[in-house]
Amino acid sequence: MEKNEIKKKLYKQNPNAEFLFMKNGIAYYYADLPEERIRFQIPFSDMGEGEFGRNMDSKYLIRWIVS
Repeated sequence: MEKNEIKKKLYKQNPNAEFLFMKNGIAYYYADLPEERIRFQIPFSDMGEGEFGRNMDSKYLIRWIVS
């Protein structure tokens, strides 16, 4: 699935993104669509003062989708 298609599906279906772990300055999350699992990698430097919890709306993590 292409990134633009993934983004559209995440906005439409809005599944929860689940926190996996942190390693080497990156927080790892995933969200499940019916077709596949989408992964997100968020560098600590991008987090700023934002709140990143155990569960989040996946649409807020779209800029960090990993192909």
